[in-house]
Amino acid sequence: MGSPLLRPVAPRGGARTWLARRQGGAGLDAFCLAHRVEPAPPVEALRGLRHPHLGRTLGLATVDGAPHVLTALYPAEPLSRLRDRLARAGRPGLPTPVMVRAAAQIADAVAALHARGLTHGAVDARRIALDYAGPARLLDTALTMHRAASPADDIAALGRLLETLSADPPPPVRDLARRVSGLDRAADAVAALDAWRQADPKCAAVDDGRVAQWMAKVCRARWAVWRRAMAGGPGALDGLAALLGAPRASPTLPPG
Repeated sequence: MGSPLLRPVAPRGGARTWLARRQGGAGLDAFCLAHRVEPAPPVEALRGLRHPHLGRTLGLATVDGAPHVLTALYPAEPLSRLRDRLARAGRPGLPTPVMVRAAAQIADAVAALHARGLTHGAVDARRIALDYAGPARLLDTALTMHRAASPADDIAALGRLLETLSADPPPPVRDLARRVSGLDRAADAVAALDAWRQADPKCAAVDDGRVAQWMAKVCRARWAVWRRAMAGGPGALDGLAALLGAPRASPTLPPG
């Protein structure tokens, strides 16, 4: 893979995580995340799986004798961070059209995993991110799929997600969350969420472009840093490291 590790970043999912550089890429494609995990998870089960709402697992690397899972880096913000940012601004949570659309897309990603006999095991607001281009992505599959979780656990987590993304979800959303939680198949959750969206004119009118506009408005300066990083200009590494929570006093990965 040829990915020298460059910067430590905030831990995700209990794994020690680093910002790494990939060979042969430009801009954002030159970087990935490397998560130290022991024992190494069976990432071969994810090879060849390409889904627009599922974070890509790039493979395994051995660094200093320890296994690291390599995952793609996206210009995106976790739903938990977006929710907290809105709360600090005095707003009650993610807009319902954005929230339900993201849940439908993540349900589609979960259905793709289940079709392969896999489960995610930790579907929550920290591991779901909204891309600055609009789509939602389910992250960290390789880090969480080895947990003892059933497909029903993933679907129930989708229902809980709908309630946790709003400080006080309206009764229709609470009802939708209960219905999703009680379903047996992720494909049925996709259908239920899509039907709900199409029945609400405000939700049906929201597409990738509308979500991207909302993201740019909410995130402002962070989106500007992502854009500079994607262009691969000077300071791209510093900008990405700051976005991901890297310690400023650690410009390079310490040995050992």
